Amino acid sequence: MDYIQTIESDKLLSLFALPNSFLGKKVEVIVRPVHDTVLKQQDSAFGCLHKYANPALIPEEDRAWEKAVKDKYANS
Repeated sequence: MDYIQTIESDKLLSLFALPNSFLGKKVEVIVRPVHDTVLKQQDSAFGCLHKYANPALIPEEDRAWEKAVKDKYANS
C-alpha cells in the first residue's frame, strides 16, 4: 500500500534536495515500503552486468565507438 500526499515543496527542503524547478510549488510525495529484494541490491551498478561480458571483445573496447560510427555512416 502506498501513501500519497500533496505538500508545499518548501516544507521538504530540510529532508530532500529538490530541483530548483520544484521550489515554490506543490509537489506530490509518495511513500511506499521497501521490499527485501530492494534492500539486498548492490549500492552501485559497478559489475552488475559482468555475467554478460565477452572477454574476447575486451581488447576492442578502445575502438568500439569509432568502429560503430564508421559502420553506421560509411555508406552515407
